[in-house]
Amino acid sequence: MTARAARAARNRENSLAAFLAKKAEFDALLTELAQANDDHFGAEPETVLRASGMAFGCHREAE
Repeated sequence: MTARAARAARNRENSLAAFLAKKAEFDALLTELAQANDDHFGAEPETVLRASGMAFGCHREAE
């Protein structure tokens, strides 16, 4: 193997390692986002729905 071929092989290995590291970070963020979604992003769905409905009702009364 020539020096140029060895350098190219190292570059490919380094590029792959960097890609896999970033992919792992991205996958961790997706997992965190999925967990937050499952938890309704920390909000109680019924409370949010009622509050939205009350705000809509107040808006209609003001017209």
